[in-house]
Amino acid sequence: PGGRRPLLVALFLAYAGLALVAQRVRPQHRQAAVGALAVASVGVVCGGVVLTGWGVDAPTLGFLGLVTLVAGVAAPRGVSSVVALLSVAGTALIAWADNAGALRGASALPADEQLLRLLLQWLLIAGGLAGGWLLSRLLTHQVLAADERERRFRGLLAIAADAYWELDEEYRLVALTRQPSPGRNAEPADDEVLGHVPWALPQLAIDNDALDMLQADLDARASFRDLPVQWVTSQGESLHFVLSGEPRFSGRGVFRGYWGVARDVTDDVSARQALAATKGRYEDLFE
Repeated sequence: PGGRRPLLVALFLAYAGLALVAQRVRPQHRQAAVGALAVASVGVVCGGVVLTGWGVDAPTLGFLGLVTLVAGVAAPRGVSSVVALLSVAGTALIAWADNAGALRGASALPADEQLLRLLLQWLLIAGGLAGGWLLSRLLTHQVLAADERERRFRGLLAIAADAYWELDEEYRLVALTRQPSPGRNAEPADDEVLGHVPWALPQLAIDNDALDMLQADLDARASFRDLPVQWVTSQGESLHFVLSGEPRFSGRGVFRGYWGVARDVTDDVSARQALAATKGRYEDLFE
């Protein structure tokens, strides 16, 4: 009926507004937002069926199983259970109204066929809930496995290297993680370091010839090994590193930047400098 169209439009506009708000919530509130959106989805589907008068055989009731599936994956089990119970209750009320003749647009169905269709809707809802929980368990297992692989990678990286870095497509530094060294103060990367090309940073000192070779390798998308650089800390301490890196490409072969590691060779450089100074003193002494 034409009089119900404004109600349908208002219902769908309110739901669209809620969906837009849910997309802007903070990460720590996203599960709650998904749960609220799922509950609202049940209300929209059931309300739309009532306003259109389609009854228990309305094709849109099949979306309740999909809504329950999404809630089972993205929301806590308690919330997904509530969504499933609301879906069951909503379809039961629609079937009761259909049987009582309260829905004008509904087709008259025999009681046994109406019960069969209601049971089919409940089966879809139960299947959506079970499937959502199963997918949630699989996703949780995959996330935990990925976290474990990342921890192992970082552990091996800490053994093999002293720092990890990443450059984007324009050679800007987007990640810099340094392992703490005994007797030295580790400086985490901050906003003044990230977002700039490394050779433009005042903390980094690199020989002009080495810089030319580095830029040539970057432009050629070539790997490089053991590039010597110096890093000056905020305390004025000069640290020596050798850098190694290789280009990153997407699955389609699009260049994504560079990533690599750095080894702290400050002790080795200091030892060589001390040895050279000692050798120079002995040579001056015996000349």
